[in-house]
Amino acid sequence: MTDSTEYTVQPGDTLGGIASAKGVSVNDLVQLNNIDNPRLIYPGQKLLLTAPSEDTEAFYSELWLRLTDANGAPIPNLMTTIVTDSGSHECMSDPLGLIAPVQTQKPTEKVQVFVAKLDGGTKKVAEVTPPPGTHQVTLRSPKVKLDVPLRVHDGGTDHHENAPLPLAPGDAQHNRDSAGNPVVNVGVECPNKDNLRLGANSQYRDFIIAGAKRADLMPQALAALCEAEAAKIPGEKIETPVLGKDGKPKVDKHGKPLIKVTKLKSVKWDPSVVNAIGAGGLTQFLANTWLGQAAIAGTFLHDKVAGKAFENHVKKLSDHDILEMRLDPETSIMTAGDYAAYNLRGLEKLGCKIDGVADIDKPKLAYLAHHEGYGGAAAIINGDLSDERAEKILTAQFKTKKSTGKTEAEAYEKKVGLTGADAYKKFLFDYIDKKIDVTNFACDPSKLTKAKSIADIVKDAEG
Repeated sequence: MTDSTEYTVQPGDTLGGIASAKGVSVNDLVQLNNIDNPRLIYPGQKLLLTAPSEDTEAFYSELWLRLTDANGAPIPNLMTTIVTDSGSHECMSDPLGLIAPVQTQKPTEKVQVFVAKLDGGTKKVAEVTPPPGTHQVTLRSPKVKLDVPLRVHDGGTDHHENAPLPLAPGDAQHNRDSAGNPVVNVGVECPNKDNLRLGANSQYRDFIIAGAKRADLMPQALAALCEAEAAKIPGEKIETPVLGKDGKPKVDKHGKPLIKVTKLKSVKWDPSVVNAIGAGGLTQFLANTWLGQAAIAGTFLHDKVAGKAFENHVKKLSDHDILEMRLDPETSIMTAGDYAAYNLRGLEKLGCKIDGVADIDKPKLAYLAHHEGYGGAAAIINGDLSDERAEKILTAQFKTKKSTGKTEAEAYEKKVGLTGADAYKKFLFDYIDKKIDVTNFACDPSKLTKAKSIADIVKDAEG
C-alpha cells in the first residue's frame, strides 16, 4: 500500500479535513473504511484513501458474507452454494466464517445463499438484492454445533428437564436427566426474557439491562444508544486479487498481481478509546458532559465518584480521575442511560410531550437531545429553530481546517432542495434514523412495535 492510497490519522485531524487535503469526499472515506461515526477517528488509525482497483472493477456490487452460529462465533468449513444471474458456484467458509466475495452486475440482480444440511441436501438461508458498492452481511444460524466426546457419567440427575441449568452463551455442559439419559446443555443468547441480542457485545448484558432499568428505557434502546457512540475494535483486513472484466486476475506494469484490501466491519465495542477531540470510553463522552453528570446527585457516576473518594480518603477526586472512569464499561453504560433520561427530562421541562412518545422511539429522541443539547432539541421539536441559526449549525457540520463549510453546506441545500431550518433538520434526521436502530438488538424483532422516523417522533413530542 503506497502513501497515495493510505493515510495515518494525526492528532487534531478531522475526517472532513483529511478528505479536503487528499482530494476525496467524506462519504468516500466513510464507505471505504467502514466508519460508523464520521466524528470518531483517532491518532494512529490507518485510513484507505482509494481502492487500488476502483477504475477497473467490473461489478455493480460486491457482497462479503460471514456465517456465524447463534452466539456469533464463525462457522468454518461449511459448504455454501451461491446463486446469481451468472449461475451458481460452491465454496467453503474459511476459519473466519467468510466465503468468497459475491459480485453482481446490475441493480436488480439477486444473491441467493444455500448451505449444506447435516442430513444431506441444502437449505436456502438468505436472498438479498445488494445496493451498489462493497457491503458486508452476517448470516446467523439459530443453532450451535458442538463436538461431544463420549464419557462416563457417574451419579444421578443434575437438574430437572424443565429447569435447564443457566449457561453463558457458548458454554456447554454434560448432564444426565431424571431418566438417566445423557444430556448436553448449550448456552445461547437467544431467546431470552428480555428479547435482547448483543452478539459480540454480550459481555455487557448485565450493564445494559441495569442501565436501561435505571433510565426507564427498553434494554434494546440503551444498546442502540451505545452502538451509536462506541468505537469498534478494528476488523480483519482481507486481501483479494483484482479481477478484470474477463474474470482473470489483473497485474500491474511489473507483472505483479493487483491486490485489493478489504477491511471487514467490526461490531465489537472498544471501551478503551479516547478520540482526537477527547471523547472517551465505550459511550464516547466528552469531558465537560461527563464531569457534568458526575456533579448531578443521584446519578450512577456521582455515586461512583463519591465511593471512590471515600476509598481513597479524599474529599474530592481530581477531574483526571473522574474522566478515567469513562474507560470502565459498567460506568460508561450506566452513565449513558442516566444521560438519556436526563435529556428526556430536560425536554419535558421545556414543554415537549415525552409521554406521547412510544418506548421504542425514545432512544431517537434522546439521541436528538444528545446531539443538540436538550435546549436545541426542544427548539427543533417546538418549531423555534430559526433559519439563521440552522444555517450556522449546518455549515459547522461541514467545517474543516481548510474550509469554513459554507460552500459544502450550500451544495447540500441545493442537492436536497431545502434551505434554512428545513435543510438542517433533514441532515440531522437522516443521520439519527441511520444511527439508531433498536431492532438490531432484539432476538425477535417481530415482538417489538414498529419504530417511527425521528421526523414523526418529533411531531409526537410537539408541545
